[in-house]
Amino acid sequence: MSHKLLDVIFGRPSIVAVDIGSTSVKLMQCHVEGDHVVATRLGMAPTPPGALANGVVVDPIIVGDVIRELLRSTGSTADLGACAVTDPSLVATRFQVPRRDPATLAKAILFEARPHVPFGLEEGQIAWQVLDADSSEPQMSVLLVAARSEPVDSRIQALETAGLTPVVMEPVQFAVLRAQVYADPDPHLFEETLLLLHIGAAFTEMTIVWRGCFALPRITPIGGQSMDQAIASTFSVDAEEARRIKESRAVACTREEAEALPDEQRQVSRAISPVLEEIVRDTKQSLNFLATSFRSAGSAGADRVLVSGGVSRLPRLEEYLRGALGARIVISDPFRDTRIRAPAYDPGFLADLSPYFTVAAGLALREPMLSGAYPLAGRPEAEPLPTMAG
Repeated sequence: MSHKLLDVIFGRPSIVAVDIGSTSVKLMQCHVEGDHVVATRLGMAPTPPGALANGVVVDPIIVGDVIRELLRSTGSTADLGACAVTDPSLVATRFQVPRRDPATLAKAILFEARPHVPFGLEEGQIAWQVLDADSSEPQMSVLLVAARSEPVDSRIQALETAGLTPVVMEPVQFAVLRAQVYADPDPHLFEETLLLLHIGAAFTEMTIVWRGCFALPRITPIGGQSMDQAIASTFSVDAEEARRIKESRAVACTREEAEALPDEQRQVSRAISPVLEEIVRDTKQSLNFLATSFRSAGSAGADRVLVSGGVSRLPRLEEYLRGALGARIVISDPFRDTRIRAPAYDPGFLADLSPYFTVAAGLALREPMLSGAYPLAGRPEAEPLPTMAG
């Protein structure tokens, strides 16, 4: 009896996407309807204070309890879990090796990977994918992903505590790429050079995408929590109160522009200004690298900068980044700019929470895209992307 027939008889195990962030845990489950993906389960809950540190789930038990409660409250009966990992030392890079047969490739990859990985291979996990398997060229192009074991294993433990079997563990950048590019109905994205800027609570992940292909990632340990710390120092409040102040009063602007704001916004906006300036400096470095590396491909920089993550909710961020970077800025919304639909949920609810769900949406889209049930706007050079575990 075939495995597919068993799926029909007993029901295929369902996969739920879980994004474990520094300030919140997001859950999303979906199914395919025609040429759309419909989100049937959406949930978000605060991450317990201190449960994550430097990309590692330091308390998998309590985070697992949060995931289990999200499963219960959303009515999800999923058996399998997909999760994304972020880590300052995570590596995702392309390089070339002499073409080899599959039997000898694994040893060759381990040898070739060492110069690209900033930690001992015995301390982490690696995955790779040959990007040009059908080519007759003497060199083969490989996409390598490497992450320390601790961030990966701690997420696996959290999913298992919640009663889920982990089947997918991939870098945050891959999920963002899927949600922002592969799920977008605009085919022109596959003709452009993009910079994906995902500004989360603990990290800012930058990803260069060239003609639909993952080209280069960069992770910096700065984000919404850095703004919270600046506000907490300015107003002598705790982190939770600082976050509330940021969400209610902060505006993305230059220090000079802050002087023209009302009193209740001026000091807060000035406090977060150095953090925004640092994000801009890092982004400019990525754009400069992009202009240099892809000049031979006819690109002088990014055609668009697609912004996601909780910090993308900051008022005036689009205008601020446009002025600072001199590029076309798009604040992404996985429920507005893509073929993902959530008809069971109030539009106001979706608009308020959508910036937080980019990673979860990208994870939830993985299975429909792999099965071919969900149409891509175009066909990237390599899909699926490597999976760390599962």
